[in-house]
Amino acid sequence: MKPNPSHFQNDPTEAKMSIFLFFILAVAIATPKKPDLKNIQDYGFSATLYKELGKDCHNFVISPLLVETAFAALYLGSSGKTAEEIRTVFHLPPKTGIEHKYKTLIPQLTNPGYTLNIANRVSLAQKYKFVPTWETQIKNIFEVCADLLDMTNKNAAAEKVNKWFRDKTNNKIDKMVSADALTSETALLLLSSLYFQGNWDQQFSVSSTRKQTFYNHGKQQVSVDMMSASARSVNYGKSDLLNAQFLEIPLEKRHASMVVVLPDQLDGIYQLETKISEILNFRDFCPGTVNIWLPKFRMDSTFNIDKILQQLGVKDAFDETKAQFSGTVSCADCHSPYIGKVTQKTYLQINERGVEAAAGQVVHVRVPLSGGRKQFKADHPFLFYIKIKEVVVFIGRVSAF
Repeated sequence: MKPNPSHFQNDPTEAKMSIFLFFILAVAIATPKKPDLKNIQDYGFSATLYKELGKDCHNFVISPLLVETAFAALYLGSSGKTAEEIRTVFHLPPKTGIEHKYKTLIPQLTNPGYTLNIANRVSLAQKYKFVPTWETQIKNIFEVCADLLDMTNKNAAAEKVNKWFRDKTNNKIDKMVSADALTSETALLLLSSLYFQGNWDQQFSVSSTRKQTFYNHGKQQVSVDMMSASARSVNYGKSDLLNAQFLEIPLEKRHASMVVVLPDQLDGIYQLETKISEILNFRDFCPGTVNIWLPKFRMDSTFNIDKILQQLGVKDAFDETKAQFSGTVSCADCHSPYIGKVTQKTYLQINERGVEAAAGQVVHVRVPLSGGRKQFKADHPFLFYIKIKEVVVFIGRVSAF
């Protein structure tokens, strides 16, 4: 899904500032291990974001965590109705609780067995200045690096931003922003990157990968590269209420995993998605040996999610006449900045070795074998989410190849 980018018009009567938010992902995998983290991230925003994207996309992957943390940082510099809308939509605590939440959350996402790099950066146009309190807060809580960006040379400024993303994502995201996207109104770019790479706890054998059938949209048969393995000690679950099966595939050291949710019916994905909150809270897993069939695939997603966030209730932040972000940056002849654009790019690769980049997974469950072993074959549309402990890092859907 690639919605039309936002357009900004200059008003000659007053100086304006706009904030661009760019997210880049190369992420994946996680697992619920320690319930003490359960209340750190509310699943409400993940569920509502998934529902909105699902209306217009077939295949997609997105990181609710990256969107949330960026807005949490802006929340600290906001006030009035702008602050209240952000707090409500993202299920954030009062400002006094932001530091505890994120300084507790972020360090616990790093564990042995996978590579997870989260980087945040604020690039400020040279004619603007940080509000000292906000600058201190975002550096302390979110470990944000800050620098100045020369907007008089838009090509050089864009390349500086894009190089930062390439460096932080192992060259998986090449071009995040174009020179044309940087206007005279651009006050700051809030950049967030998240790179994830991990190997399966039990890797698939390349020699076992075969061409098999996948039902695009639950109907059309196509041939895909299907990995297969008999995996021990993986978590399997079945819900008659949701009419779906769940499989949690761990990565090395088992601190992270991918949960794949497969509807019982070939075309049951859209009915299943109406209960996304219940899906994210499903915990009725049992460990055992499962025969798994999982497609190999790569996925690239690009989203301009301005309109989606406004539909969810973040409205004033995008309105140059109503936004209240005076606690972030300032200049001599400027009004409060407003958010001009929110863009997220994701990259995901699933293969026999493991997962690299920005979330994604395929799985399918069948009737248990008589000997008690489960069959999980991802041969029709499914959804997935990647969790580290109890934190949803990525969420997405695979409908067709």
